[in-house]
Amino acid sequence: MQRNLNILGLRYLHGHLLAHGHDSRLLFLNRYDDENAPALERLRAFIAEFNPGMVGVSLTAYDYPHARPFSVRCKQWFPEIPLVWGGIHPTTEPEDSLNYADLIVRGEGEGALLDLVTAMEAGTSPDNIDNLGFRRGGETRLNPVRPLIQDLDALPMLTQVPAAAWIHPGLEVEPLTLRHVRKYKMFRGAIYRIMVSRGCPMHCAYCANSFLKGLYPDMKLRWRSTENIMRELELAVAEDPAIRAVTFADDVLLSMSVDALRDFCAQYKARVGLPFMAKTTPAYITRERMDLLVGAGMGWVNVGLQDANDRICKEVYKRPIGWEVFRRAADLIHEYPVAPYYDLILNNPFATFEEDVKTAEMLLDLPRPYFLQSFSLTFYRGTEIRERALREMPDCVVEPEFKDCYRVEFVPKEAVKVICTTIHRPLGRVLLRRLRQAPDSRLTQFFMDLAGFYHRMVLQPVTMLRLLRRSQRDSVLGALKMLPVVVDFRFITTFNLLHNTKDSTEE
Repeated sequence: MQRNLNILGLRYLHGHLLAHGHDSRLLFLNRYDDENAPALERLRAFIAEFNPGMVGVSLTAYDYPHARPFSVRCKQWFPEIPLVWGGIHPTTEPEDSLNYADLIVRGEGEGALLDLVTAMEAGTSPDNIDNLGFRRGGETRLNPVRPLIQDLDALPMLTQVPAAAWIHPGLEVEPLTLRHVRKYKMFRGAIYRIMVSRGCPMHCAYCANSFLKGLYPDMKLRWRSTENIMRELELAVAEDPAIRAVTFADDVLLSMSVDALRDFCAQYKARVGLPFMAKTTPAYITRERMDLLVGAGMGWVNVGLQDANDRICKEVYKRPIGWEVFRRAADLIHEYPVAPYYDLILNNPFATFEEDVKTAEMLLDLPRPYFLQSFSLTFYRGTEIRERALREMPDCVVEPEFKDCYRVEFVPKEAVKVICTTIHRPLGRVLLRRLRQAPDSRLTQFFMDLAGFYHRMVLQPVTMLRLLRRSQRDSVLGALKMLPVVVDFRFITTFNLLHNTKDSTEE
């Protein structure tokens, strides 16, 4: 149901069924419109022509507003076809999900889905399949979850264009092609997205990992082999020579052991050689790791800061990483020709006014250039921070199904954090002093609006160009070649901060 084609999880499930000899179709409903009657009729006809034994929907909270009406339609059209929901939303919200789905799959889904399809084909009951949830006689039953998959190499390798895949971008349902990938995938499909691990070493209070840790008490970080990773990347580049870079979607790629990272970097440089982006936490930024990764081609590094206040990070977000650790990581990153992207959570009702202003002050002094990826704090179901918010400040809790975490409410104390990433430091200090002295005055708001306009229209575009050049080893020619790839996402975000979204595929 996502608006772009960046999904990985459902593609793994689809590939897993195909690899075991089952007839599966993957359908991207990336422009689902429940009011478009002609498009709905084409969709109904597509499902009827395939006549599947089941229909599965993968969804997060963000996809819920579209997944729910589609599921209602699907049951109206085909009441005899079982409808299955999977993904993090039904995992954390089984009761609500079973109001729309006949079955849900909780947690890691490959084994459960394969067992379910096998049981349906054999005409046997699925009631004892691990990970499944369903209702019998008005009562909800949630089966225990099976152990997590340890051998990730046993899973199918993904491709740029999945086999047996379709897309419904408007009126017609069409077979998925590279043309669709380049139109609807982030960065025009020129940056290949891959995941080489499952799990995260962190269990932050705002993240679904804090819920999954309860579902899987022995959950550990699992890795694919280097050979398996390289084979997928080689196949992807052979399939689509227009791929210009690789992004690793893993939460903390740098948490790989140094020995494994050394082998990974040597193989990547020899066999792939494209610039790549990696995510990490500050604790894993070391000179040894940076030397290996930059030497292999890392041009972008995404580091989670979340907040510059130790109290917020440790007590509220349950991230045992303080400002000093982050600052040391930022100083080290600045020594290398890479573009840093720092994550920051805004709109946090647990933070005091002074803590918010202090975060802006710290951002003002960070080594530049860097890009701030800002998120609005969202209380996702099942997370530790949601339970705390419901206890302590229930009026601040917006249901995650109806909130976009990429849309930040830029009140002055939040806007100043973003502005301080680029504003000239003397001007930034004047702005912060004014905000502390008269936070609610119209003159303060005027200065903030003026600084925000200057930041958006002048300083941030210049910063983005500097970062793009830095990601290409300070090559102007390399930056110019990458510019058409990133302009649809990064620059639209730059000029539209009051409605920023990661969906870069608006026609």
